[in-house]
Amino acid sequence: MATRPRAPSGTALRHRLVEAFAVFGPAYARWVQSRLRDGEITYARMRLLATLRRDSPQTMGCLSDRLCVTPRNVTALVDGLEVEGLVRRRPHPTDRRAIYVELTEQGTAVCARLYRQHVEAVSALFAELPEPSQRELLGLVERLLAALEHDGIVDRRAVPPTR
Repeated sequence: MATRPRAPSGTALRHRLVEAFAVFGPAYARWVQSRLRDGEITYARMRLLATLRRDSPQTMGCLSDRLCVTPRNVTALVDGLEVEGLVRRRPHPTDRRAIYVELTEQGTAVCARLYRQHVEAVSALFAELPEPSQRELLGLVERLLAALEHDGIVDRRAVPPTR
Protein backbone atom coordinates (compact mmCIF):
# COMPACT_ATOMS: atom_id res chain seq x y z
CA MET A 1 0.00 0.00 0.00
CA ALA A 2 1.46 3.33 -1.08
CA THR A 3 1.86 5.96 1.55
CA ARG A 4 0.41 9.36 0.94
CA PRO A 5 2.91 12.21 0.86
CA ARG A 6 2.76 14.27 4.01
CA ALA A 7 1.27 17.70 3.74
CA PRO A 8 3.81 20.40 4.50
CA SER A 9 3.74 21.92 7.95
CA GLY A 10 5.51 24.66 9.89
CA THR A 11 8.20 26.46 7.93
CA ALA A 12 7.68 24.38 4.79
CA LEU A 13 3.99 25.27 4.75
CA ARG A 14 4.71 28.98 5.18
CA HIS A 15 7.27 28.80 2.35
CA ARG A 16 4.67 27.16 0.08
CA LEU A 17 2.25 29.96 0.96
CA VAL A 18 4.89 32.56 0.02
CA GLU A 19 5.38 30.82 -3.32
CA ALA A 20 1.63 30.55 -3.93
CA PHE A 21 1.03 34.22 -3.13
CA ALA A 22 4.00 35.25 -5.32
CA VAL A 23 2.21 33.61 -8.25
CA PHE A 24 -1.35 34.53 -7.22
CA GLY A 25 -0.74 38.25 -6.54
CA PRO A 26 0.46 39.26 -10.02
CA ALA A 27 -1.98 36.85 -11.71
CA TYR A 28 -4.86 38.35 -9.74
CA ALA A 29 -3.77 41.89 -10.67
CA ARG A 30 -3.65 40.92 -14.37
CA TRP A 31 -7.06 39.24 -14.09
CA VAL A 32 -8.56 42.32 -12.40
CA GLN A 33 -7.14 44.59 -15.11
CA SER A 34 -8.63 42.32 -17.78
CA ARG A 35 -12.07 42.75 -16.21
CA LEU A 36 -12.07 46.54 -16.41
CA ARG A 37 -14.47 47.45 -19.19
CA ASP A 38 -12.97 47.97 -22.63
CA GLY A 39 -9.79 49.46 -21.25
CA GLU A 40 -11.87 52.45 -20.13
CA ILE A 41 -9.66 52.87 -17.08
CA THR A 42 -6.59 51.20 -15.62
CA TYR A 43 -6.62 49.46 -12.26
CA ALA A 44 -4.17 52.05 -10.89
CA ARG A 45 -6.47 54.91 -11.91
CA MET A 46 -9.47 53.07 -10.48
CA ARG A 47 -7.68 52.69 -7.14
CA LEU A 48 -6.79 56.39 -7.04
CA LEU A 49 -10.35 57.46 -7.86
CA ALA A 50 -11.77 55.02 -5.32
CA THR A 51 -9.40 56.32 -2.64
CA LEU A 52 -10.51 59.88 -3.32
CA ARG A 53 -14.15 58.78 -3.39
CA ARG A 54 -13.77 57.41 0.09
CA ASP A 55 -11.66 60.22 1.55
CA SER A 56 -11.23 63.41 -0.44
CA PRO A 57 -9.27 65.63 -0.69
CA GLN A 58 -5.88 63.99 -0.23
CA THR A 59 -2.37 65.34 -0.56
CA MET A 60 -0.21 63.81 -3.25
CA GLY A 61 2.05 62.36 -0.54
CA CYS A 62 -0.87 60.76 1.26
CA LEU A 63 -2.10 59.23 -2.01
CA SER A 64 1.36 57.83 -2.62
CA ASP A 65 1.38 56.22 0.83
CA ARG A 66 -2.16 54.90 0.67
CA LEU A 67 -1.75 53.42 -2.81
CA CYS A 68 1.76 52.09 -2.08
CA VAL A 69 3.19 53.69 -5.20
CA THR A 70 5.93 56.23 -5.74
CA PRO A 71 5.19 59.96 -5.73
CA ARG A 72 6.18 60.01 -9.41
CA ASN A 73 3.48 57.41 -10.18
CA VAL A 74 0.87 59.43 -8.30
CA THR A 75 1.86 62.54 -10.25
CA ALA A 76 1.47 60.68 -13.55
CA LEU A 77 -1.90 59.23 -12.50
CA VAL A 78 -3.19 62.61 -11.31
CA ASP A 79 -1.92 64.32 -14.47
CA GLY A 80 -3.90 61.93 -16.67
CA LEU A 81 -7.05 62.06 -14.54
CA GLU A 82 -6.85 65.85 -14.40
CA VAL A 83 -6.67 66.09 -18.20
CA GLU A 84 -9.82 63.95 -18.36
CA GLY A 85 -11.57 66.24 -15.88
CA LEU A 86 -11.94 63.57 -13.19
CA VAL A 87 -9.73 65.17 -10.52
CA ARG A 88 -8.41 68.63 -9.78
CA ARG A 89 -5.47 69.96 -7.83
CA ARG A 90 -5.80 72.78 -5.36
CA PRO A 91 -3.39 74.41 -2.94
CA HIS A 92 -3.21 73.12 0.61
CA PRO A 93 -4.61 75.81 2.93
CA THR A 94 -1.71 75.79 5.41
CA ASP A 95 1.25 74.09 3.68
CA ARG A 96 2.48 75.96 0.59
CA ARG A 97 4.48 72.93 -0.52
CA ALA A 98 1.53 70.53 -0.47
CA ILE A 99 -1.14 70.09 -3.12
CA TYR A 100 -4.57 68.63 -2.51
CA VAL A 101 -6.17 66.34 -5.06
CA GLU A 102 -9.94 65.95 -5.11
CA LEU A 103 -12.59 64.43 -7.31
CA THR A 104 -14.56 66.66 -9.63
CA GLU A 105 -18.30 66.14 -10.02
CA GLN A 106 -17.57 64.24 -13.21
CA GLY A 107 -14.93 62.19 -11.39
CA THR A 108 -17.40 61.30 -8.65
CA ALA A 109 -19.98 60.11 -11.17
CA VAL A 110 -17.46 58.16 -13.26
CA CYS A 111 -15.91 56.56 -10.18
CA ALA A 112 -19.29 55.44 -8.82
CA ARG A 113 -20.29 53.89 -12.15
CA LEU A 114 -16.96 52.22 -12.89
CA TYR A 115 -16.45 50.96 -9.35
CA ARG A 116 -19.84 49.21 -9.28
CA GLN A 117 -19.06 47.57 -12.62
CA HIS A 118 -15.57 46.68 -11.43
CA VAL A 119 -16.79 45.00 -8.24
CA GLU A 120 -19.39 42.97 -10.14
CA ALA A 121 -16.86 41.78 -12.71
CA VAL A 122 -14.07 40.98 -10.28
CA SER A 123 -16.30 39.25 -7.73
CA ALA A 124 -17.01 36.59 -10.36
CA LEU A 125 -13.67 34.96 -9.52
CA PHE A 126 -14.87 34.21 -6.00
CA ALA A 127 -17.91 32.39 -7.38
CA GLU A 128 -15.42 29.60 -8.14
CA LEU A 129 -15.46 28.85 -4.40
CA PRO A 130 -18.47 27.54 -2.48
CA GLU A 131 -19.96 30.12 -0.10
CA PRO A 132 -18.48 28.56 3.08
CA SER A 133 -15.03 28.76 1.49
CA GLN A 134 -15.67 32.38 0.50
CA ARG A 135 -16.50 33.19 4.13
CA GLU A 136 -13.40 31.37 5.35
CA LEU A 137 -11.20 33.15 2.79
CA LEU A 138 -12.65 36.52 3.77
CA GLY A 139 -11.89 35.85 7.43
CA LEU A 140 -8.33 34.80 6.65
CA VAL A 141 -7.66 37.78 4.39
CA GLU A 142 -9.08 40.14 7.03
CA ARG A 143 -6.73 38.64 9.63
CA LEU A 144 -3.75 39.11 7.30
CA LEU A 145 -4.82 42.68 6.53
CA ALA A 146 -5.13 43.43 10.25
CA ALA A 147 -1.57 42.15 10.76
CA LEU A 148 -0.31 44.31 7.90
CA GLU A 149 -2.25 47.29 9.20
CA HIS A 150 -0.74 46.76 12.66
CA ASP A 151 2.70 46.92 11.04
CA GLY A 152 1.77 50.16 9.26
CA ILE A 153 1.90 48.55 5.82
CA VAL A 154 -1.78 48.79 4.89
CA ASP A 155 -4.36 51.50 5.41
CA ARG A 156 -7.68 49.76 4.99
CA ARG A 157 -9.39 53.14 4.76
CA ALA A 158 -7.93 53.27 1.24
CA VAL A 159 -10.24 50.42 0.23
CA PRO A 160 -13.68 51.78 -0.60
CA PRO A 161 -16.79 49.93 0.49
CA THR A 162 -18.47 47.93 -2.26
CA ARG A 163 -21.95 48.98 -1.23
